[in-house]
Amino acid sequence: MNALIVEDDPYKLSELKAFLVDAVPGASVAAARSINSAKAHIRNGGIELLLLDMSLPSYDIGASEPGGRPHAFGGREILGYIDFLELALHVVVVTQFERLGSGVDEVDIQTLGASLKEAYPRQFCEIVYFNAASEQWKNDLREAIRKIGTVPR
Repeated sequence: MNALIVEDDPYKLSELKAFLVDAVPGASVAAARSINSAKAHIRNGGIELLLLDMSLPSYDIGASEPGGRPHAFGGREILGYIDFLELALHVVVVTQFERLGSGVDEVDIQTLGASLKEAYPRQFCEIVYFNAASEQWKNDLREAIRKIGTVPR
């Protein structure tokens, strides 16, 4: 199984990689740290599972690159891109925020999950709340992947 993790936080990325290697033996795991690098990986094809952060920078953050404009809903842009390309891959959003956006655009993760399911029913599978102080996210993510069918019971 080929998986892509789109995550700009180094700690969360490391935790998600370790989880996938343990939960899905033999999985090939790649990583992207921004909207543009995620789109490049997706264009190359072969991805079956995408673990997607919702809040992402435009470009990879580096020593000489600040990452461009941050996007509170960058993950939604990536889902739209996948839908536009008519790709059949499974997307699980993994966010460390219980609420995203601000002002009139602010939503809780349950409302966001329902909205993504309605907009992208072929690709979006689940939204998981990542809390570094708890192991519950691992149980939730394992269950989401099990439902997809890439992890045996």
